[in-house]
Amino acid sequence: MRLVGDKEEVFCAGSSGWSGWVPGVLRAATVMGGGCIIQLLRRVILVCVPDFLVLTLMVMPAPGSEIAPQMVVDHVDRAVQLVVDQGPEKTFPQLIGPHGSWVKGELYVFVYDFSGTIVAHLNSKLVGKNLLKVKDVKGNVFTANFIAAARGGRGEGWTEYWWPKPGEKEPSLKASFIKRVPDRELLLGVGAYGFSKVQAEHATGR
Repeated sequence: MRLVGDKEEVFCAGSSGWSGWVPGVLRAATVMGGGCIIQLLRRVILVCVPDFLVLTLMVMPAPGSEIAPQMVVDHVDRAVQLVVDQGPEKTFPQLIGPHGSWVKGELYVFVYDFSGTIVAHLNSKLVGKNLLKVKDVKGNVFTANFIAAARGGRGEGWTEYWWPKPGEKEPSLKASFIKRVPDRELLLGVGAYGFSKVQAEHATGR
């Protein structure tokens, strides 16, 4: 087994065969003699045997997460459209209500302005705080990355950083999809655990 690039492809081959779990989501598989090249975005089970290939596929989320990247993108798209249709004042209380339809497990919407100040968040203690220069445990200035994605040519993009899961103190890798509210210096984001920025970009094409 050989990881290629940013763990997006796995090569498996060998005279004795191999089987096991490989990180990623299956995008494509190409039979090449006694082996295979598989481009991955989620998890699969694969079995390689000499001169032919047997694939047993189980497309499933990474451990600890039942959320796929496309679910995150869809959540953001709907939230941004709601802000466009109804305006921030009416929309934000709906988006961050802990018992509302916009909070689904670890999925929740957060809102920043372009100065790096949190405008709306599930954790009300964070509202009004400016996190522009705050770094995660790996040194990522994540809020600045949010703003960079929102200010970019597409007005959206994936970011990754380390942030504690709800109810936990230790940070875990989190990928968030960020999108600017049209004609406003506001961005909305939704994040999830269990996949990286690169995996999310390939899974969603965004």
